[in-house]
Amino acid sequence: MLQGYDERKDWAMRNLAFRRRRPISKLLLVQLCALVIFFCAACPGVLAAPKIRVERVTHNFGQVEEGIEVSTNFIIHNDGDRPLQIYETKSTCGCTLASLKKRVVSAGATEALKVVMDTSMKQGLVTKEITVKSNDPKRPVLRLFVSADVRDPHAKLGGNVQAKIFQGRCAECHSVRGNGKFGEELFVADCAMCHGLMGDGAVGPNLVRLDYEAKGMAEEVRKIIANGSPNHRSMPGFSKRLGGPLSDLQIASIVKHLKDLSLLDKRTVR
Repeated sequence: MLQGYDERKDWAMRNLAFRRRRPISKLLLVQLCALVIFFCAACPGVLAAPKIRVERVTHNFGQVEEGIEVSTNFIIHNDGDRPLQIYETKSTCGCTLASLKKRVVSAGATEALKVVMDTSMKQGLVTKEITVKSNDPKRPVLRLFVSADVRDPHAKLGGNVQAKIFQGRCAECHSVRGNGKFGEELFVADCAMCHGLMGDGAVGPNLVRLDYEAKGMAEEVRKIIANGSPNHRSMPGFSKRLGGPLSDLQIASIVKHLKDLSLLDKRTVR
């Protein structure tokens, strides 16, 4: 035993110090319990949220005639416990419109999203995408698709293709986007939806594989852009002289862009 060490006094001092700490420990315990109770009560409110659901994300209209409107409803459900706010409904093409009567769907309620597709100027298999943006934290963007197999393209329009494609809903995709643009920007805005972003063909023919170095080829392409195709009713004349949206300079810039794409394609193949 160490000299001067009093075991009983040391034990008493330790016991006193422990007792002094006990009220602090109890206070901390009470505070922790209060915090747990608070967060347990608050959690349902924090976790509560809207939840968007649709019964189907695609609709196929099947075979339809060209020049008519077809429609369907997508039923939007709110399976959450907070109101569902629909911020935006947007289609990839002006020919397809999506509309809601109400943009706030209560918890547990439903709302019909009406989608109308105008088949004018369409041909063959067509698919359009509708984007629905909402305040659903887990699914803020919902994508829906409508499709159709359009038959007898443009037959009902007769010689009215020119007027139809540059007016109404069709104009948004075929002329409005290209206003004031030239070259690549103009091609992407007005031509790419039919001929592909790189001119390699989509519903319209491949324009890149043409031999623009051959005599008269560039002029022939210019004439078709300006006056329309004599063989395909779906290709109208874009020249302002015929009621189209493009000036001679804009048409010339498209031809130059196609020549550049053609040269690029040849280098890539080699």
